[in-house]
Amino acid sequence: MPKKIIEINNLDYSYPDGTKALSGINLDVLEGESIGIIGPNGAGKTSLLLHLNGILDGKGSVKVCGLQVEDKNLPFIRGKVGLVFQDPDSQLFMPTVFDDVAFGPMNMDMPKNKVLSAVEKALGEVDMLKAKEKIAHHLSFGEKKRVSIATVLSMNPEILALDEPTSNLDPKHRKNLIEFIKKAKLTKIIATHDLDLVLKVCSRVVILDKGNLVAQGASCDILSNKTLLEAHELELPLSLPENL
Repeated sequence: MPKKIIEINNLDYSYPDGTKALSGINLDVLEGESIGIIGPNGAGKTSLLLHLNGILDGKGSVKVCGLQVEDKNLPFIRGKVGLVFQDPDSQLFMPTVFDDVAFGPMNMDMPKNKVLSAVEKALGEVDMLKAKEKIAHHLSFGEKKRVSIATVLSMNPEILALDEPTSNLDPKHRKNLIEFIKKAKLTKIIATHDLDLVLKVCSRVVILDKGNLVAQGASCDILSNKTLLEAHELELPLSLPENL
């Protein structure tokens, strides 16, 4: 039976201005599982992801690979959790695309030949190999999004945490990304408004609303429940099979 790779117990978080972002979240994620985190704007989706590698530190308990997310464990945990931000400009800061994607492996002290191999493999997986010598901030938003994903793939993470991964992607690259996510042998946690993406790649869905975990279950059950979705400002996926 798959082991728990993420364990979240009674997690609470409020932003410095007092805004409550998460309230008593309890969630286990099994190794190899694909989970969609959905909900309206301000539900707490991004706040939850940011606790997985210690960017945010709320009250309660978050464990990754059996280790508490705390200062002494962050170097190990951040090597296991590849977090891709919603805004790629928050992730890209080096002179070229190559430098951005190589940054993680170099800081993991990979040999130079393995760094080169990791960069080329990661950029190839998101169809951005041709851009490796370009300046990231000269790329389109969608291209920067794909490079952002490559920056975490190059570190060979065990957990891929994606915040709105398909936003601003053209249809071709959205389709390619969905196919990559489906095939990737990783634990995947995807926070998104793209419910068709969730239906295609996630086995389980969690609904957050106003910082509370209000429902979770099999994707086909949650995403076909029109009453539940509409109660939380969501709609049925357009690609939902009629027999569900």
